[in-house]
Amino acid sequence: MGHTIRIHGIERDEVMCLVRHVFKNGAVLDRDTAVKRVCQLLGYSRPGATVRAMIKGDVSTALRRGIIDRQVGQLRLSSDHIHGFTRVSMKEVFCSTLGYSWTDRGAAIRAFARYLGYARTGLNIDSTTRSMITGLLREGRIESDGSRIRRIKKQ
Repeated sequence: MGHTIRIHGIERDEVMCLVRHVFKNGAVLDRDTAVKRVCQLLGYSRPGATVRAMIKGDVSTALRRGIIDRQVGQLRLSSDHIHGFTRVSMKEVFCSTLGYSWTDRGAAIRAFARYLGYARTGLNIDSTTRSMITGLLREGRIESDGSRIRRIKKQ
């Protein structure tokens, strides 16, 4: 019995979008239930140990990224909206997702949104991130060349 989705072929940031989806509308879940629901969204009704382990790792990654948080053994969405993250933390995350190679601003914004588990880059995310890019340029943490940007290597 084959799956149309191979767990190793899925981008991890796409799984972050699924993790965010599982916790939308205020869902509060234990880790095992969250893993099970993400597996179901991927089309696995009875996932094997490898799939469960990978998704469990993805849930841990979502915790580290601040997409979800843990309170008394239960997991919940940290914030429904981009404005729930502090500007300082968003700048750090953006710089880490940007890297040192030239990247189109739009692609960098989309990569940042996916990193935080947002499947779509709407007006709020786009305008907030563009404002943040302006701040990072002013701070000398990133540089631009037309529509392309990149992180500046620390000396």
